[in-house]
Amino acid sequence: MAQIAELVPGSINKVQFDRPGWGASPEAVTDLWGNARFLIAEAEKVRGSRILFGYSYGGSVALAAAALRPDLFGSVVLYAPASGVEALVSFDRMLAQGLFGRTLSNLVILVARKLQEDSYGWGKRAGESFWFEQERLATDLKSLDDAVGGLEVPIVAIHGLGDKVVPLSASARLVQRAARAEMVLLEGEGHAISPAVAVQSVYEIVRRARCCKILEIDAN
Repeated sequence: MAQIAELVPGSINKVQFDRPGWGASPEAVTDLWGNARFLIAEAEKVRGSRILFGYSYGGSVALAAAALRPDLFGSVVLYAPASGVEALVSFDRMLAQGLFGRTLSNLVILVARKLQEDSYGWGKRAGESFWFEQERLATDLKSLDDAVGGLEVPIVAIHGLGDKVVPLSASARLVQRAARAEMVLLEGEGHAISPAVAVQSVYEIVRRARCCKILEIDAN
């Protein structure tokens, strides 16, 4: 998301931050709804209309925040969102399995640090934070499913057709359940949607909403 923010022109105000337990955040890692309350507290500091952007698990947090405080956000844009139980795959369940899951989570972060240059920005607590969230993921996403049904905030779920991490069915299910949700499918894109492609959606959403405050929350 930071790469996307860099491409957004200065005429659009942007606010972005690390979630509790990640990056430079001094806050302790927390569950989905704790993340959502943290996001709401940050959003309340921003004047004017707000568009909320979230990527992957950050999309879950954005959706949860909108469910708790629909009055606070003009619209929500989600990139490859883990937007409910449809997002769960067998690997997620493996990561939630006690000591095995904890060890596997640390291994995932270790491999990510080798393969992704920006992963060093995740912070020293990334392994423990990742496992903490994975252990609670199934329960959290079930509660998110329950909360989305009555949500009337405009939602756009953007999903790459080649996404191998979060199933397309997660966004499709969200569109079925939320009153004002739409799904945008991108050919040639996977889970890590390219910044240049993603930023085009920013322009379109801002144009529709005619507002200029954007809050972003990363997956990690």
